[in-house]
This record gives sequence, C-alpha cells and structure tokens, in this order.
Amino acid sequence: ASTVNGHPGEVPVFTHNGSFGMYAYQVGFNGSGSIEYFKNPVNESEPAFSNKEISKVNNNGEVTYSYSPKINWPDLVPGKYLRFFTYHPYNHSALTVAQSTSAEQVDIGYTLPGDPSKHIDLLYWMSPQVGSIANPVNVEFGHALTRLRFEARISPDNGFPDGTSVKVTRIEIKNAVTEGNLRVIPSGNTTDAGWQLNHAVKTPLALTTGNGLRDEDYNLFVDAPMNLLVEYGDMIVIPQDLTGVSMEVSAEVNGISKTYTYDLGLTSSTAPWRMNKSVTYQLKFGWDGVSVSTYVADWNTIGYDVIMDGQY
Repeated sequence: ASTVNGHPGEVPVFTHNGSFGMYAYQVGFNGSGSIEYFKNPVNESEPAFSNKEISKVNNNGEVTYSYSPKINWPDLVPGKYLRFFTYHPYNHSALTVAQSTSAEQVDIGYTLPGDPSKHIDLLYWMSPQVGSIANPVNVEFGHALTRLRFEARISPDNGFPDGTSVKVTRIEIKNAVTEGNLRVIPSGNTTDAGWQLNHAVKTPLALTTGNGLRDEDYNLFVDAPMNLLVEYGDMIVIPQDLTGVSMEVSAEVNGISKTYTYDLGLTSSTAPWRMNKSVTYQLKFGWDGVSVSTYVADWNTIGYDVIMDGQY
C-alpha cells in the first residue's frame, strides 16, 4: 500500500511523470450539513486538501505518492464521514477544476486540443463514504474520456488489380464536440459522473503524417495476405453521441490521392463514444471506397497505459 495524504491507499503507478490532485473533506451523512475542509497546519485559514498535489516519489525503485506538509486526519464525530476526490493530470493547462463549497460536487472543464499529440488521459475517482480512518482507502481511477483507435486493411473483395498499394496519409474527425464539463456527484457509496457538452465548440481532430499517424512501411498491398492489419494511430475524445460526426480518410492509391468520408452517426453499428471505453475503427479499402467496422471494449481490458500529452 502506498501512502496517500498520510493515509494508506492503493494508487496506480502512472506511466509518465504524473502527479494527481486531491480534494478531501468531511460532511454529514447522506449529504446533510456543509463541506468542511481539513485545515492546513501551516496556515489554518486555508484548506489542506483543496486541490492538493500528490506527487510521485521513487525511492530505490519503489514508487509511492506523497505530499507536504504532512497532517493528520481529523477525528470523526458521530454523523460525519470523509470523502475523497482525485483527478489526473494535476493542474494541466487544458483543465479547470472546481469543488463546490456547498454541495458534494466536482466539475472539471476540458477543452480538447485539435492536435491529437496534445490529448490527455483524464482520470478521476471519488471515494465512497469513509466512516473510519483505520483502513486503507483504495484509489481506483477511471478514464473520463474515450479512446479511438484506427486500423486499416485491404478488403477481401477489394476489386483492385494485383500490385495495388494503399497508404493512409490523414485521418480526420469532423463536427465532434471538443469542449465540455465533467460533473462528478456522489450518490451514497456510488458515483454519478457525466459530461455536459458545449456544442458551440467543434474543433477538427486530425492524425497526419509525422503527427500521430504511423507511416513507416505502412503501405497496404493487394497481393499481401488478407490478414495484414495495420494500426495507424489513436486519439482521445470527449464522450458523446455521434449525430453529424464524420470521419474523413485521405489515402494514396498507387500514388494517386483519394479522400473518403464516413458518417459516424448514420450507421446503427457505429457505437457512440462513452467514458472508459476504447472504440476501434477498422478501415477496409476496396475499389468502391472504404467500409468501416467498429469494435468497442472497456479501456482497461485492452492493456493501454495511462498516457500524457506529447505521447507521439
């Protein structure tokens, strides 16, 4: 068990140099009463755990998380409990984090950059009601966003002449909402979390050669084995329904530039983007265009690490 804020807790080891923020307070059971932050022992006029940075410490290969100055948890009184909220990455420029002072509610605003190399993996966690400080508090982060993966292959019934080569040069998502607010509210010992979208902000998101689009020897050849599947790249997006959202794919077919557009909102088999999910779009090239197969999995079940901006 790592030590988190002076209290034992299990936390993930972030792949990149990451710290996370923590809010901690005490309140009456069932949401009654007002939020009371623990006092900062250095300056008692300040709360000790209102967006407190919890930093990674590597001690001879053993990774823990800690903070300064150290304080003790308050003694709980009858009718009171503790609540913890954590998020990652800490104080990133694309995020605005606000904890209500009158209700158990945290809001995280996020504006998604148009450059996928600057996308972040926004993680969050809110504890159940903690009625005792005798036992560890397990910090179990979840992904607040959706991860998109792009794969490509030649369709088995492609109709291309032998020797045809196809190379993807650009993948762009258009008309998707790229700004929103994640609201996290506890409900007893469970958590309600969801996105409020700003439909006025829809920045195009593009993977291009040299910036997220993997292009080393990634030509697709008609006479190659049909199981040849190329992973072309990925991006992280705000969860939403896909009405009006499209994917535009640019490719070179035998050196000739072509553009294909696919409406992600038209086909019932195309899944909406949901929190903590990974959506794979498999592009299948043929003489008549590109067909798209969609696969959805829980993000954590497919082995992806936590990532930070600058991932490429």
